[in-house]
Amino acid sequence: MQVTIPDALKADIPQTPWGKLLAATPVVMTVLATMLAGLASNEMTRAQYQRSLASQKQSKAGDQWGLFQAKRLRGIGLKTEGEFLQITAEVGRLTPGGLSGAVGGLPDRLERCRAAAARLQAALSAPDGLDPAPAGALAAALDSYVKAAPPRAAQAEALVADLAALLSAAGNAAALEILGGGPLPAVGPAPAVDAALGATLKALEESRPEAELATRVASVSTEALAEALREATERARAFDGSFAPVNVLAERIEALLSRQTALTEEARAVAGLAAAVPPTADTRLGQAAEAFAVACAKAQADARQCQRDAVAARWRCGAGRYDLEARLNQAIANFYELQVRKNNIAAERRHVRSQRFFYGMLAAQMAVIISTFAMAARKRNLLWSLAAAAGLAALAFAIYVFLYV
Repeated sequence: MQVTIPDALKADIPQTPWGKLLAATPVVMTVLATMLAGLASNEMTRAQYQRSLASQKQSKAGDQWGLFQAKRLRGIGLKTEGEFLQITAEVGRLTPGGLSGAVGGLPDRLERCRAAAARLQAALSAPDGLDPAPAGALAAALDSYVKAAPPRAAQAEALVADLAALLSAAGNAAALEILGGGPLPAVGPAPAVDAALGATLKALEESRPEAELATRVASVSTEALAEALREATERARAFDGSFAPVNVLAERIEALLSRQTALTEEARAVAGLAAAVPPTADTRLGQAAEAFAVACAKAQADARQCQRDAVAARWRCGAGRYDLEARLNQAIANFYELQVRKNNIAAERRHVRSQRFFYGMLAAQMAVIISTFAMAARKRNLLWSLAAAAGLAALAFAIYVFLYV
């Protein structure tokens, strides 16, 4: 905004202190109006920034609430599956001794299966009167199974060694204790908050009216809220890190036990073929087939029991972990919700200040117009007084808005 005073008006103004003051009034009021317009625009920009920041924080809060809900549901699902597994099957406690005993006996169980298969193979070659089709398929399967026994035994020995190395590794004893039903890793202490922030969090959890929440949020320090959010985030990250060894150990144990189950499952197809062979008068063949089936079933049952114990332990441990992590995400989400409200309050305040500065700018512009008329009119004292009053009112109003609004 630029004010140009015509030369005719300048010549008509007396060159006295009062005249010089009259001539300077439009310029001063123009400067004041320009300053107030800049303040109004600046406050509106800041209000928009606060709204944008509140939207970003609301998105982060939504992410935390989504994690909270997903983890609660996942924890409930794991707990339900674990309870159903305990109802439908026998589940034992996962211990180092139990794992070592179950996996350590695998070579012997496989050897018993191999010996039973060899006896069945010998019995199958003696009697006559067998149906050639099922007998031939069984003979081929037994031959393949017996020939694969040495590499299968080597895999079993390697599995036993891998498990022993896993259980003896540093830090795995504590993780296995947790998997076996011991206490979960400790959650760090909750963030230390002042009285104002603590009361605000309680009001938020109790879903107090928005007016009350706004009043409480306004009394909370921005720095204190940011520090509490940072500590809550670090607390969740630390708990996740403390649980990482348990997750890694559970995955490696299940991978080893899956290898054990795969080794024992190889005899299932052979046992099925043996059951499909019609019975004959030779009782030795029937007894050999039954002995092979019993040996295979025992090896499979032991492997499945061990794997079932590991799965139940992981589900039980995972249910507790997800429940704790959900609470940590809930705490983080609450801090984000408070930040959203605080940013919205700041945006509303900036918006009001922008409006007030705009009103002050209008008053200053009115003072410019009146002071310009005062230089052209005869009753200059009255008009100049009105212009000065409007200008002073605009200046005083702007100072009040800047300091108290």
